[in-house]
Amino acid sequence: MQDNQALQFTGNQYFNCGNAFYKAGLRKEAKFVLEKSLELDFSPIPTQGETTEEERTRVSTARCRKLEMLGECCGKGEEKDAFALILEALNVHLTSTEVVRDAAVMSLAQIMRKQEYLMRLVGALTRFSKDQQDWSPGEVPMEVDDEFSIVLNEDLPVEVRAIVYELQIDILLGLTIPGQYVLAQTLCHKAMTIYEEGNFPLRRARVIERLLFLAVVSGDITGDHLDLGATIVRALTTTKV
Repeated sequence: MQDNQALQFTGNQYFNCGNAFYKAGLRKEAKFVLEKSLELDFSPIPTQGETTEEERTRVSTARCRKLEMLGECCGKGEEKDAFALILEALNVHLTSTEVVRDAAVMSLAQIMRKQEYLMRLVGALTRFSKDQQDWSPGEVPMEVDDEFSIVLNEDLPVEVRAIVYELQIDILLGLTIPGQYVLAQTLCHKAMTIYEEGNFPLRRARVIERLLFLAVVSGDITGDHLDLGATIVRALTTTKV
């Protein structure tokens, strides 16, 4: 135990040095030290019941920040590494945050206000470009089902996946990138399927509203969209809240 704590202490010192290099704009030096920090940060994130909620949050936040900062230190030609690191940070964060509980009692807007760090990670991943020539972690959204798709851990509840889809949709609607509406529509259908199978009629209605908006702005309204609009009316008039 003492050896493990000593290694974690050393790892934290590496992180502090990496953070200082990062803030000074010395990305190469920061990357080297942060990699050393992560090598020493191998203890599993405590589960519920093993420690306090505060301690779980502290440990997971520290791990996430190391991964995120290391991803931000990646440069041209290291896009896949950067995406993988930030994606790992997202998966670690989702194991320690109360997204499922929040989704049961909060609107999407309330979740976004409370879960600022979650929004930051999802936003960084959504804005990744697979264009190697003009890459920066932020200008062009990923393509559907390409190597920059957000893939969550299989043990996460499906409702969490749907919430992440909804966050991506909200982020995409704030961008001005060709193809953003097509991707947003695809994500809407994925979230709708989860909510339909999980019997979440009001959350499904929320996604349908987004899908109808996308149909209007893209000029692609069909009879299917009108049918979906009717399901919103039924959900809102028959579902007890």
